[in-house]
Amino acid sequence: MGELKNHEYRNTVSFARVNCVDQEPLCRRHLIRAYPTVLTYQQGKTDLTKMYRGDRSTKALLDYVEHLQYVADR
Repeated sequence: MGELKNHEYRNTVSFARVNCVDQEPLCRRHLIRAYPTVLTYQQGKTDLTKMYRGDRSTKALLDYVEHLQYVADR
């Protein structure tokens, strides 16, 4: 996600992709049951009631990240 480097929060936000076929125990531990699932972690914790349900485009994901409380407060 090269577009991230253009944002001031680039040093505090990371994106990761996990293949749940290869990493089934990890996905089970994080209660991922459908694909694609987008979870956000803030300070090492996630809130499963606030899963991202929007468009999977780069712009939509970056817009979502910009409005996360932890990012917005920086």
